[in-house]
Amino acid sequence: FHGEISDAERNDIEANFNAGLRALKNRLQEKGSVLLVLDNVSDPELLRPNETSRITKLGPQLHQADKVIFSNMMTMRLELCRELDGIYTEFGNNGNALNASALLGLRKPVVAWTYNETLKDPNPDAFMQRHLHLGAFPFASI
Repeated sequence: FHGEISDAERNDIEANFNAGLRALKNRLQEKGSVLLVLDNVSDPELLRPNETSRITKLGPQLHQADKVIFSNMMTMRLELCRELDGIYTEFGNNGNALNASALLGLRKPVVAWTYNETLKDPNPDAFMQRHLHLGAFPFASI
């Protein structure tokens, strides 16, 4: 949202959040769709309730606009999933991350990124079967 948020708003966390929310609403009205990626949220300060409660403000507004929220869960925490409609994990090749994502996504879709090297594994079929068994959809970027 470069150009839509002033320097003064960027220097105050509450003003920055509200400005980002305003810019997101404008983008939704203008474009009709938007991809919001919550990525690399692993700083413990960002996982405190006063910070995570911000998504509870944003989530209902996005849902009212018929939008969905997927998050790349770098830190697997159930309380962070309340407003999420699905889980995206970039560690589909890591058993621990895949298992945790599948557990968090019992009632949500799970999309697991994979990479071309997976097909060179000794048993790529087992990799795909594991995803199917866990209910995770493999995703390979082109």
